[in-house]
Amino acid sequence: MFRILMIDDEPWLLIARKSFLEGKGCRVETAQTSGDAIAHLVRDTYDLILLDVKMPDISGFGLCGEIKKLSQAPIVFLSSLTEEADQLQGFAVGGTDYIQKDCPHELFWAKLQARLAANQGAESIRVFPPLSLDFQRQRATIHGADLTLTQSEFALLTLLSSRPRDIWTVEELFRALWGSNGAVDAQIVQGHLSRMRRKIERAFPRHEFIETVWGKGYRFVPTEIADGR
Repeated sequence: MFRILMIDDEPWLLIARKSFLEGKGCRVETAQTSGDAIAHLVRDTYDLILLDVKMPDISGFGLCGEIKKLSQAPIVFLSSLTEEADQLQGFAVGGTDYIQKDCPHELFWAKLQARLAANQGAESIRVFPPLSLDFQRQRATIHGADLTLTQSEFALLTLLSSRPRDIWTVEELFRALWGSNGAVDAQIVQGHLSRMRRKIERAFPRHEFIETVWGKGYRFVPTEIADGR
């Protein structure tokens, strides 16, 4: 069963394509904003991502780059923009295909199957010895021992480790994981972070994987970066 994330701000298209793909045996989740899309990606893994170009808050071309920081899944643009320049831009920013929205269902499915088949060998594990993240099983281990992280803790670790040298603010972490446009609840982020860090530190006290950058936020520090290699 293939897992697909559809990102589009048109509810009617999401409903129609979702119904069709589920009829083919796929598991389909949907997002109508970039924030919702990122929240899905840090919490789960997908075999393929369908991405609209004309999104309300950010261009699909711009969102593609952010998605690629979090997922190795092939990104297929699904758009009503048919100009050659648009299609070329889609490939230039990292898309693996560009399908017009009026593409007939069966041809649409044939194109997706080709991309899914080509991506079957993609990695599903992220490793920072001795820490490993298994996205298929939603499991983090140190030297093979399960850290027993909660879903939110695993999502935080996935997000932070996606860009090891980058500092994430509390607001960025909150909005990425909880997809809220309202007030940021720093205590939620800090609570999950604190519990996750304690679990990692108990399993491997020799190195601090999650570093606090005072006055700025948090960052993930693999052992090789800490050792200067």
